[in-house]
Amino acid sequence: MKTAVYAHNAAIWLASLAVVEWSNWALVLVAIVTAGVIGWQSWETRKAAEAAKEAADAARENSKALMDSTRAWVTVEPDEWHPSLRIFDGRVSPIRQKHEIRVHIKNRGQTVARLGNAALKYRLFSGSLGELPTNPEYDWMENSVEVILPPENIAPNGFFTQRACLEPSELIQQQDYDHLLAGKAFLFVYGCVLYKNIHERDCETRFAFYADMRNDLLPGERRSDKWVYGGPRAYNRCT
Repeated sequence: MKTAVYAHNAAIWLASLAVVEWSNWALVLVAIVTAGVIGWQSWETRKAAEAAKEAADAARENSKALMDSTRAWVTVEPDEWHPSLRIFDGRVSPIRQKHEIRVHIKNRGQTVARLGNAALKYRLFSGSLGELPTNPEYDWMENSVEVILPPENIAPNGFFTQRACLEPSELIQQQDYDHLLAGKAFLFVYGCVLYKNIHERDCETRFAFYADMRNDLLPGERRSDKWVYGGPRAYNRCT
């Protein structure tokens, strides 16, 4: 009798173990499926986020390209590309022998530019281009007045002219001229224009050009007795 009872209880115990074991496996299976669903959702969410970011970046680039294609672009060039030098002669009035540079500030963009301020320097430098200061120093116009500069394709003669006298002296002495020909000095023009475009963005145009008048050119070099854009990077950039 006792044996039958023990056998009955053992059967019940084994059955309960089977139920517990099956329920544990069911929980494991549910956990795996849940983890898979969560992982898939995370993957899809990340893909959607990446796609949204790419779309936003593309829209931003398209917007920038559109703004750049319709904005103003201010450039600066000399009034005369070949510098005219006069060696100082004491028999002639110094006023008639002063050296100055005139530059034309033009708008080669598609919409108007609002000029805020401008700086222009014309100097006789001793040495070479590589000896220029790393960063330019500008003398800004005092009491500058905002000027509306129309696009060149609409108003070809709508440029703005600025002048600067030669420094450190407005007169070129014979010694200065000899140094220019010997490559011991060079004429250098540089400046900067601040303006706003139609999108109310602050912009600047830095420019520089020089005249190399050496007679003793090295093989492969060409005479540059005209203004040539050049100089350190900090002197030439646009935003």
